[in-house]
Amino acid sequence: MAQGWLKQEQAKPERPKEAFLAALQEARTVRSASLHQPMAKRRFLKRCRDESFLELKRVLPTWFPLKT
Repeated sequence: MAQGWLKQEQAKPERPKEAFLAALQEARTVRSASLHQPMAKRRFLKRCRDESFLELKRVLPTWFPLKT
C-alpha cells in the first residue's frame, strides 16, 4: 500500500477498512467474503493485543461452548 496507509511505527493502519478497500482497488480485486477466509485461518490472531478482540475471544466460548 504505497498511499501511506501504514506508517513504519504502526502495527495496523488507523483506518484499516479504508486501507483494505484501497488495496483491493489497487490490485483490481473484487470485494468478496471469501477474501477473509485465508486471513481467518492464519495464526497471527494469537498475537493480537487489541482489548476488544481479547474480550471477544474470552466471551465467545461462553456463548458457544464446544460440545464433547
